[in-house]
Amino acid sequence: MSEIARSPNKDLLQVDVRDVQVGMYVSALDRPWLETPFLFQGFQVRDSDEVAELRKHCSHVFVDPDECDKGVDVSALYRLGTPVDTDAKPAKAPPTARGEEHVSVYSDITELRRELATARDQHDAATILIREVMDNLSDGGKLDVKTAQRAAAPIVESVMNNRSAMTWLVRMREMSDYLYTHSVSSAIWATVMARHIGMPKESIEAAGLGAMLLDIGKTQLPPELLSKPGPLTKAEMALAHRHVEYGVRILEESSGISPEVLAMVRTHHERHDGSGYPKGLSGQLIPVLGRIGGIVDYYDAVTSERPYAAPLSSYDCLRALNKMAGTSFQAEMVEQFIQSIGFFPPGTLVQLNDGTVAVVVAQNRRHRLKPEILVILDPEQNLRRDFGLIDLQMQVRSIYTDEVLYIEKGLEPGSFGIDPAEYFLA
Repeated sequence: MSEIARSPNKDLLQVDVRDVQVGMYVSALDRPWLETPFLFQGFQVRDSDEVAELRKHCSHVFVDPDECDKGVDVSALYRLGTPVDTDAKPAKAPPTARGEEHVSVYSDITELRRELATARDQHDAATILIREVMDNLSDGGKLDVKTAQRAAAPIVESVMNNRSAMTWLVRMREMSDYLYTHSVSSAIWATVMARHIGMPKESIEAAGLGAMLLDIGKTQLPPELLSKPGPLTKAEMALAHRHVEYGVRILEESSGISPEVLAMVRTHHERHDGSGYPKGLSGQLIPVLGRIGGIVDYYDAVTSERPYAAPLSSYDCLRALNKMAGTSFQAEMVEQFIQSIGFFPPGTLVQLNDGTVAVVVAQNRRHRLKPEILVILDPEQNLRRDFGLIDLQMQVRSIYTDEVLYIEKGLEPGSFGIDPAEYFLA
């Protein structure tokens, strides 16, 4: 069954894949998009390799003549294609490659405060379980797959209930024992992203478990290498890179690990432009979960306290990811990740243009730079007597400067000694 994205006031043409040319805008495929390497429907055919991939996976595609490059002969396209009545086939549109806001397949079924009560215990339990798994491997034992699955399953369940509760907890918790907390946090970000782009439940579960096991191979590295405060030597870097090889070996020797999870661990350090390791894969040769793994592994690492680097704010990290879109990471995937967590996820500390400091308590999915915030500090960084709850999209004016308030910058976790948990999670 085809998945035709509705496109108001536009006609799509059903075109045989043998007639597809570079420059055509493919709006939809003749099969579910997750069955193909094309993660997002709605893309410009850029080269002969993409033409070949379409011919490999599809019999026909649906082309939007209005979005084709100028080099495409539209009159010839109308002769080749068959008009499609999109209004007669109201299929839900999947995420696009053009940066539009995506409406998720999944809706929150519990409110944030209610889910947090359960999520806190699940987060702590997952950290304890993954510590057991990794400590056992460090001591020469085998991977306990069932324990790893027990750690990941509640995370997936919580994210399916409410997309924000676990992401709050990532930002609230103390970031000691980086290897363990990074595993749990990566699982949360991967699950949130997979949920956002509408993956089937089984794939979301694989994304959560795979992300939790991304660094499982580091249990085979010397502890002093992992805790070294300065830059690694060339030889040390080569050894560190082998954690992917070690992780894959551990998973291959374990029963109950799906091919999706194995592929995610194997390819999470591959990069879109071929600059990654261990194989130097590029583009669509990197499986979808591997692309997700690469982004969430990078995001959580650089926003966390590590022995050799101070954390970036979430906002600064997302700006850095934007700069790497199209090179290190697939641009469409970066856009979907940003959409899934927001520029200012709940729990983020921010400074406003009047000098006040606030914590983000809720995202605005339509206006991502205008979330709902709780103002904690005044312009002199003194604790306010009353914490003002402000929705920035309402064009609220500052009580200090009378300017319309906006976020001037994101702050690093723990700035000014603020623990957002004290103001929201109590």
